[in-house]
Amino acid sequence: MSTCPTCGGSSLIYDPSQGHTSCFECGCVVEESHIVLDPTFNEETGGSYAAKFSTGPSGYHLPSESRETTIARARQRLTQLASQLRLSEHHIEAAIRVYTLSLQKRFSRGRKLDRVLAACLYVVCRRDKTPHMLIDFSEIMRVNVFVLGHTYLQLIRAIDLPDRLPVIDPSLYIHRFAYQLGLGTQSHAIATTGLRLIARMKRDWIQFGRRPSGICGACLLVAAKLHDIELDVNDVVKVVKISGSTIKKRLDEFAETPVGQLNFSEFEERYNDPTLGNNGPPSLN
Repeated sequence: MSTCPTCGGSSLIYDPSQGHTSCFECGCVVEESHIVLDPTFNEETGGSYAAKFSTGPSGYHLPSESRETTIARARQRLTQLASQLRLSEHHIEAAIRVYTLSLQKRFSRGRKLDRVLAACLYVVCRRDKTPHMLIDFSEIMRVNVFVLGHTYLQLIRAIDLPDRLPVIDPSLYIHRFAYQLGLGTQSHAIATTGLRLIARMKRDWIQFGRRPSGICGACLLVAAKLHDIELDVNDVVKVVKISGSTIKKRLDEFAETPVGQLNFSEFEERYNDPTLGNNGPPSLN
């Protein structure tokens, strides 16, 4: 069976110690009691031989007691990390399923457990589209974000997930950043305008291939200005955690579009106008 009968998900995880296959998406046990005919022959008293069959993929042997200890330790670490990120038990259980799959693929060998677990939890955040960035994990764990990112990329390749995770959407973070800037009662209005700017940047191809934090930083600066609030670029840099030069590039790109020339009332009226600009990809301009 290649899909889950409960949710239709195609990310199935085989647990060699239990002999069953479960769904990464919902945790449903899809198949049970897989027996892989991988016999070994042991010589017994009297010169006779007895065949012994192992469960799970050939070459993978993890004693049940050892596996349970490993999973219990991983669950404890994940619970601590999830608590700091304000993630629920649902996210912890999903991360355990990812970690189980990484064990099956022997991914954790030679890697620090905390980094592997953080990568597993970030996979779940990406799948569920929570407003968490990799740098949030990095700051809590005090690990270089690029080191953590490298582990994450290796993990999704090892467990064959690159094409199954949604593309990061900048709109997931805009409200969070707006409130972190301390804009008070204007936070919601500026975030809403920021969402419209993100949608416009996507239509004008500015968003593609760019980091979400850079897009958010530029949109918040423009949105605040449209609401007659002057934000300090350095304050925005501290919140979105990207360089000021990157934000400036996004602002320069936006300024070259027809929408970038509109005032607030014109923008509110025409930000989603398909006839206004709608530039093609940069390679075609």
